[in-house]
Amino acid sequence: MLTFYHYWDSFCSIKTRLALEEKALDYRKVFVDLLAFEQLKPDYTRLNPKGVVPTIVHNDQVVVESTVINEYIDEVFPDPPLMPADPLARARARILVKLEDDKAHEAMRAPTFNLMIKPMIANLSDDEVDEIAANHPQKWAGDYWKKTVRTPIDQKAIDESLALVRDICATLEASLDGAQSWLVGEAFSLADCAFAPMVDRLEHLGA
Repeated sequence: MLTFYHYWDSFCSIKTRLALEEKALDYRKVFVDLLAFEQLKPDYTRLNPKGVVPTIVHNDQVVVESTVINEYIDEVFPDPPLMPADPLARARARILVKLEDDKAHEAMRAPTFNLMIKPMIANLSDDEVDEIAANHPQKWAGDYWKKTVRTPIDQKAIDESLALVRDICATLEASLDGAQSWLVGEAFSLADCAFAPMVDRLEHLGA
């Protein structure tokens, strides 16, 4: 009754996959091949109009946006809990998840696109690039895609992004305070789900 639409290396898919696995849930995986642009096909955009992953379908109801999905999973499947019982600790967890949503995800865009995605799609023709950009349901994403895919690696954008990531990592280090096991205490939480993909991506990029 629970279906998870994902791409293995997608930042946000990893974030939700961690929550699903921590809950030890039985769920069906549907692979959406981002490099074949399956996320832009009508069958998928009917589920997720933004044309992004992940998406879950639970009892025929669609839930999108990884942060919202993770909150939903934690509420519907409460054992084990992925948010602290203490209200102040829960607030701290939410602040960190918001930091990932507002800052970290954006900061990882330039390094990911320049160092990871460009080599994967280097063989696309100009016509294919134009078509994919024109058909993207989010205009800004299509414009960014078209602008970036054929240009040389933008080292300045990468360096600026990684400087922001260093600031974010300093915030995470302060949250750990040198003693506790996880970002908001002694239990794994949605805050850890949010930031583990950033660590994984940085390692993948050699950064």
